[in-house]
Amino acid sequence: MISLTDVTKRYDNTTVVEKLNLQINQGEIVGIIGHNGAGKSTTMKMIAGLIEPTAGDVHVMGQDMVKHSIKVKQRIGYLPEESPLYEAMTAQQYLLFFSELYQMSRIDGLLESLGLEQSNKLTGEFSKGMKRKTAIARTLLHDPELLILDEPNSGLDPLTSFFIINYLKQLKREGKTILLSAHNLFH
Repeated sequence: MISLTDVTKRYDNTTVVEKLNLQINQGEIVGIIGHNGAGKSTTMKMIAGLIEPTAGDVHVMGQDMVKHSIKVKQRIGYLPEESPLYEAMTAQQYLLFFSELYQMSRIDGLLESLGLEQSNKLTGEFSKGMKRKTAIARTLLHDPELLILDEPNSGLDPLTSFFIINYLKQLKREGKTILLSAHNLFH
């Protein structure tokens, strides 16, 4: 599913990731743990095809992400650490907007499974946990095979974190491959 071979990323004279080797198989949940500035987000962006490595090879689903990233990106759901919402929309309106982009209609099931179905509040009125759930729902709209989630539990209360962790376990049971990052360990 994911293969990194001697991957290095430099910005000017700063090396952010150096000679990283990583193998992730289909259907696994893998966490990248580390402090701020450790290269977690940079690594995830290279895997998602958002930035290119300075050196080394990134392969996702058997494809070289430098040469074939557009084809592979269609099968990836990427959630950045900061994922602002359109605050003048409800969760349903927000997901409808993106579903039209993806030409998908999975909204009702996602709203229900993430506990967002009865909300007629604008996303600008949501708690951080509700915003994160909405962003995760957007990430899942096109039913991706691979989920790349940067700090999915960042700043969330324990109950919402527990909900998201259990939801990710359910997605794994459905055959999804999940790569996530965190500043600290959780279960």
